[in-house]
Amino acid sequence: MGRFASSGIRADVPKDGVTLGDYAPQFSVDNTTINVGSHRVELLYQRQTLCLSANGIELADSTPRVIHRFAELVQYVSLEDYEQNEAYYNIEITE
Repeated sequence: MGRFASSGIRADVPKDGVTLGDYAPQFSVDNTTINVGSHRVELLYQRQTLCLSANGIELADSTPRVIHRFAELVQYVSLEDYEQNEAYYNIEITE
């Protein structure tokens, strides 16, 4: 088991006409995925979100949010559970 981005991930946004006023941490969760090797990742979660401006912290959120959790193999799941939670057990592969 290893660590990824233990020092955090940073995104710089140009200030001309761009605002983070409508940003919510769930947006990052909803738009983050593991495309290759997701079966090797047990858990990926967002631990903290900080939105900084020249004036200091604009948003600080320390709510842990699960981005990816390794799903059980489908062959070990009852058909009833699979049909009720099909999206949980299927991984969309993108190129």
